[in-house]
Amino acid sequence: MQEAAQQLAKANLTTRQAECAALYFYDCKSYQQIGEILGIRKQVVHEYVQAARRKLKLAGLPAPKRCMAPEPKVVATSPQNLDRLSPDEIRTVW
Repeated sequence: MQEAAQQLAKANLTTRQAECAALYFYDCKSYQQIGEILGIRKQVVHEYVQAARRKLKLAGLPAPKRCMAPEPKVVATSPQNLDRLSPDEIRTVW
């Protein structure tokens, strides 16, 4: 995540652009969720993320891929073993 912050910093983003981009690209939040977190409209979040993409491109940096968080671990199991799994593991199975 520190590498992501450095990449965003190199693009000379405003504070709001960096916040929106980090939440969108790295924390996998939707525009709606980001708007609720930051107290701004969904359309404004979209504009900040798009501005961040443009600035990254101008700085010669690739725009991060959406949702850079690690994928959840999928556990293959049978229904008989569900009592041994945590709620998070059950969600990834089913």
